Amino acid sequence: GHPGNDLDHASIRRWISPATGSLVIKGTVRHEVEAGDGVRARIVSSRTGLLGELIVHNNSAEFRFNAITVGLGDTIDFVVDIHNTLNSDQHEWAVELQLRDSTEDDPIREWNSEKDFSDQPEPPPIPMSPWEKYAQALLCSNEFAFVD
Repeated sequence: GHPGNDLDHASIRRWISPATGSLVIKGTVRHEVEAGDGVRARIVSSRTGLLGELIVHNNSAEFRFNAITVGLGDTIDFVVDIHNTLNSDQHEWAVELQLRDSTEDDPIREWNSEKDFSDQPEPPPIPMSPWEKYAQALLCSNEFAFVD
């Protein structure tokens, strides 16, 4: 990604909690260019405010939060801006989220930004031809389900 041209325009990825629970966040921010002064990456919760902030210039850094309390509809924003100046601010930020029930260790649901938000979705399945539909209907009929 790339943030906007000034500090008033950041790139933001928003996650909305589908349930109440405890959230685990981990991810790596990469800025792999010597030019410029890097980017500033922040994680902001609608419930508690700023969770963390990193400035990354020509390297990578990791975020990890183990037990963030979230309620239904709470948001977590992943924000990247230009830090101070606009110059070579392209970056990568891979994020993994696990929502857990407050009383159990097993995740209710997991999200991975690289896997779940990829460039190209898988193509839809090819529809059946009329002959394939006819064969499917025959296979579902009683004559094929029971042997006399």
